Amino acid sequence: MTSSQIQNNAVRFDYTHFLGESSRGHRWRFVDVIHSIAPIFGTLWQQEIDKAQNSEQKLWESALNQLSSTHSDEKNLVKLLKIAKQEKIASLEISLPYSFEQEQIEAICNRAEVTIDCVDEELWKVTL
Repeated sequence: MTSSQIQNNAVRFDYTHFLGESSRGHRWRFVDVIHSIAPIFGTLWQQEIDKAQNSEQKLWESALNQLSSTHSDEKNLVKLLKIAKQEKIASLEISLPYSFEQEQIEAICNRAEVTIDCVDEELWKVTL
């Protein structure tokens, strides 16, 4: 178990940190350059990288590629939870930059079809 996973095997995602990283724009990785030059080699390389990554790393990379700082936090969080489901993550802890209204939390739960337990105002424990 990595230090980024808590004892109950929940994957942690720091949404506050994500917002800072995503506002910097797209970062080109070596695999992106290879993929743009020779798509088949880039695809094979990406498959090998995916095998080596843990759940948190995969979720982080997917979030950077699929979420947008121009979308609402509500929309981004719904998308994040759907990505986590695709990655077969059962439990997710999300650190938030601020508290959400109960109506927003309920809307996210309904749209993503998850259960959210508000540990405190800025930390959610999500069961997927």
